[in-house]
Amino acid sequence: MVVVMAFTGCEGGIDFSGDEKEDIGVTVNMTIVMKNNHSVPVNLRLLDEMASSETLVPAKGARTVEESINLTSDSRYEHIYDLVIKASWDGGSTETTHHVDYKKYTLDFSEGLDAPPFLNLLITASFDGAKITVTETSI
Repeated sequence: MVVVMAFTGCEGGIDFSGDEKEDIGVTVNMTIVMKNNHSVPVNLRLLDEMASSETLVPAKGARTVEESINLTSDSRYEHIYDLVIKASWDGGSTETTHHVDYKKYTLDFSEGLDAPPFLNLLITASFDGAKITVTETSI
């Protein structure tokens, strides 16, 4: 009796040596500025934040949040982070999802090969009373 084993669908092959490296990923440091361009106070917050006095932004005001995430650098997995920003006020609510894709930028490897490369982004979310507009720049 002959037994044949075949492996398919393994991108990059299979490594039976036990020497595969741990994926240290890519660190994305985000400075998120949420601007309220509406004429009334608005709760501007990230998905994991609850509406509170800390998230309430006065008319024509802004708040800044620092967020840091580590995304995989393995090409077999998703490398995009979905940043959800919400706005709620007495007249209603809205939200938007901004896709942070580190592959659009040149990464900084200055901390050495044992540390994950990193990217610093400035993300500006502006609420105009109806919708949230998001811009992103490398800093």
